Amino acid sequence: MIVQFHALSIRGLTLALGLWLITAPALAQSSPTPRPPDPPPRPKARAQAPAPKPDKNAPEPERYRACLELADTAPDKAYDLASVWVDESQSMPARHCQAMALMRLGNYTDAGEKLMILADGARNAPKTVRSELLVQAGEVYLLARLPQPALKALDQAHALSPDDAGILADQGRAYILSKDWFKAVGALSQALSLDPVSIDSYALRATARRQANQVKLAEEDIETALALDENRPDIWLERGLIDVAKSDKVKARKNLLRAIQMDEKSPVAEQARTALEAMDIKSKK
Repeated sequence: MIVQFHALSIRGLTLALGLWLITAPALAQSSPTPRPPDPPPRPKARAQAPAPKPDKNAPEPERYRACLELADTAPDKAYDLASVWVDESQSMPARHCQAMALMRLGNYTDAGEKLMILADGARNAPKTVRSELLVQAGEVYLLARLPQPALKALDQAHALSPDDAGILADQGRAYILSKDWFKAVGALSQALSLDPVSIDSYALRATARRQANQVKLAEEDIETALALDENRPDIWLERGLIDVAKSDKVKARKNLLRAIQMDEKSPVAEQARTALEAMDIKSKK
């Protein structure tokens, strides 16, 4: 099954939340206090680009941006600094930065829980802010491979932003993860009605259709995705898997090998190798 969770782009809130902080700082600090998390796992030491240390005396939007930048480059330090900031003020930007640091550390479940708490406490915020918090929560839960919490967050986000094709595509990912192929097809079809050139949505719908034994329709989707971008190994992987479903071993081998050669150390390449091995074992029986 091809679902590119590792390629998810966690949607940012810097601009939307920063503007909200400037216009409604009191409201931003009035959210319920979350339960402090257990200490996150520390990553192995590695060389990292230096990041500016957030200045606790800086204006809150500036401190927030600096904290998010640090979360990208040194998430363990960002988590510690954000936790101190949370203890100081319980402000929404502090808690959001803490959640982003947890996400960068790979502590997806705790990050998702924190983002859901933030979204629940932002009911008086602009819909765009609350929707983005819910989307982030949903995407983090997808990274944790937890489809039900992801769908809970994404369903709420969709209710707030019904014309957002990205939310519908994420719902499709969650349905694929839960093996609900027909609901995945439905969500991804809605996404494509809003964004008819979305490569991800075509590739994901091809996966769902293949799994639902709609092989001809899956092939149409993956060919459309390839016409839009033929340089993505995940699309060639799905093309090969569809060939396997069609019992076309020659094309399957060619396309799976192409997926491997495009990025030999990637999760996509590993999936392609597994598919080739399974095809070879079946041929020997």
